[in-house]
Amino acid sequence: MSKRWLVNVVLFVAIALLAIVLLLQPGIEKPVKKERISTIQDHEISRITIERGKAPTIVIERKTKDSWHLVKPHTGRANPFMVSGALRVIRAQSEQRLPEEASSNLDRYGLTSPKGQVLFDKHVLAFGDTNPVNNLQYVLLDTQVHMIDHRYFQAVARNYTDFLSRQLIDPGLKPVKLRIPGMTLSVVNGSWQVIPAQAGLAADRIKQLADDWQHAQALYVKPYEKAPVKNWVTLWFAPRMEGEKQKTLQVGIVSKAPELILYRPDEGLQYHFPQDLDSRMLSFGK
Repeated sequence: MSKRWLVNVVLFVAIALLAIVLLLQPGIEKPVKKERISTIQDHEISRITIERGKAPTIVIERKTKDSWHLVKPHTGRANPFMVSGALRVIRAQSEQRLPEEASSNLDRYGLTSPKGQVLFDKHVLAFGDTNPVNNLQYVLLDTQVHMIDHRYFQAVARNYTDFLSRQLIDPGLKPVKLRIPGMTLSVVNGSWQVIPAQAGLAADRIKQLADDWQHAQALYVKPYEKAPVKNWVTLWFAPRMEGEKQKTLQVGIVSKAPELILYRPDEGLQYHFPQDLDSRMLSFGK
C-alpha cells in the first residue's frame, strides 16, 4: 500500500467521522417544535371583539377578504396593521400547555377576572397574570390554559382609535380632480393641469400634490371634536369599474397649525398630520 493511498484513506475516515458528529451533535438537544394555541386560520375569522376592563368594547368585522371595518364604539375603516396584530394572537405559539385540570383552578392564573379577553367569532381568549419567573402570560382559550409571550397582550390592549385606519383616502380610489382653496387640479387628456395656471409649474408637480392626497397617512385619528371648519377640499375619483358612478369626497380643513387637521364628515373623524404637510397638500410651496 502506497503512502499516498494510506493518507487518502485516513482523510476519508476523518471526514466521515466529522460528518457523523455534525449530524448527530451529541450532547446538544434538538429544539422542540412549539405548538400553536389554536389551529384557527385568519381567513376563518369574520369578527373580532376586544373587551378590556372599563375601556369601551371594540368590535371589528371583516368587510371583504382583505379589509376590515370598525363597528364599535365608532364606525370607520379599520387599520389593517392593527387588525393583523390582533389576528396574530390566535396564532400565538404556546410556550407551555398546562394540564387540563388547570381550567378548574383559573383563579390561580388570574383568569377568573382576566385583564382582558378577545373573541374571535365564538372562540374566547382570556388574558390572565404574567408569571414573574419566566415573564410568560397565562391565557385561556376556550377551555385550555397556555403560557404565551406577554407581548401578545399589547396587540389588543389598545385604545379603539388605534384600530381606525390612518389613511385619509380609501384604498383603491384614484383622484382625477381636486379643488382646494384658491385652485383646482384636474386630469385633462391624461395630464394633470391646474386652474388658474401657474407659470413654470410642471405637470409632474401638479400630479405630486394629487398623489399626496391619495396616499396621505395621518399620525393619528380620532372622532371629530366639533371645531369649526375653516375651508373645504373636494375630490373627484375615477370609477373603479365600468358603469360605476363617479365618487366625490368633501374634506374639511380644521387647522393648519400646530398640526394639519382634516375632517371627513362622512366618517365623523378627524385626521391629524404634521404641520409641514400643509405646504405639500394645500399649495405648491416648499
